[in-house]
Amino acid sequence: MKVSQITANAFWKGETGVKALVEDQGKEYKASLHIKGSQVFDYSCSCAQGNSYRGMCPHCQALFKAYEEQESGNQGKPVTTSAQARAMIREYTNGEVARIMSEGQEEQISLLVSVLVNRREVKLEVKLGRDRLYLVKDLAAFADAMDHGTYVEYGKNLAFYHNRSVFVTESRPLLDFLLESINGYCEQYEQMQKSSFSARPVMRYLNLSKTARDRFFEIMKGTTLEFEDHRGDKRQLKISGRNPDLTVTAVREGRDGVRISIDKKLLVVKGENRLYLGDLKNLSCCDQPCSETLGVFLDQMMSGYGMECETVINNKDMPLFYERVLKRIASYCTIDSGSLDLESFKPEELRARFDFDSDDPSKLILRPTLSYGTYSFQPVEDEKLPRTVCRDVPGGISHQPDDHKVF
Repeated sequence: MKVSQITANAFWKGETGVKALVEDQGKEYKASLHIKGSQVFDYSCSCAQGNSYRGMCPHCQALFKAYEEQESGNQGKPVTTSAQARAMIREYTNGEVARIMSEGQEEQISLLVSVLVNRREVKLEVKLGRDRLYLVKDLAAFADAMDHGTYVEYGKNLAFYHNRSVFVTESRPLLDFLLESINGYCEQYEQMQKSSFSARPVMRYLNLSKTARDRFFEIMKGTTLEFEDHRGDKRQLKISGRNPDLTVTAVREGRDGVRISIDKKLLVVKGENRLYLGDLKNLSCCDQPCSETLGVFLDQMMSGYGMECETVINNKDMPLFYERVLKRIASYCTIDSGSLDLESFKPEELRARFDFDSDDPSKLILRPTLSYGTYSFQPVEDEKLPRTVCRDVPGGISHQPDDHKVF
């Protein structure tokens, strides 16, 4: 047999296709092989036995032998394109295709987020689309598509090459924030899972840290978003840069107490530096002084399993609560006390009088006298004081009796 016109073509996956004409007893047959490494994994021939499952026909065997002899005569080792090089070609090609395709697409994709507030968690659910919005079911896959310019179908009427330029201008700041946050989460997850072979879970929501909440609401200021609270109730709120119109209600409770409450539908979100309060129309971004003043009060009012939004105070503790809490928060809220006279809980002023005396030119004696309402006492001598006098300092006053101070 005579083998002639041998041609070989290398493919990406390290495969080689070999074709030739094989002359046998005056007849020519077309034989072809697919070789990977040194093994034949497919063959065909125009002879009667060319496609037999019993093995290669004599013409294919002759071609394989001739090819091996030809390759052994060539100097150097055959080169197969590496996986890294193929990845580079693929990614740069995809990026170029995405760029070309995006030039022909109008800026018409919009992003919309819903904010889910569940006790101390704040999560974002993302939708995108034109006339109809589609839920992004895996945010990590979305970020990956944006990185590689991938063509993705979200529904029958929405499919596009992912590129920043296809999103409407108004959505781009939000897009940048989402991509940065998602990629940061994925990098952190990969670091934690280095020793594990488990697949990354589907990322349906983006959980916002306190720092990310401040950035997010600053970006979305002036827009209207859908919020869902821990009860599952939804509302549309406009993000406002003003301090809130908060109302705190004070009423009588039982025979000797006061109940302080706020609206149970109040939405409270804590950022790293700011406090955000939502009613039925607006989400107010509190400035820093307002956030610091209302932060402790609202944190305690919203604590508890059911987030009761109320607290009770015994009358004997009301002067201290009035002085330390209500007067402090009154600058940033309206306190509705109805028929309850809160001024009646205003603690008496503590007055001090200092008498100086001397029975020796080298000594000066100080005798301080404190008065609380109609009661007067010596702070360094009197050990038994009525508890009503000690309301300003929880736990009472600690005494260290001593002789008159001498200077």
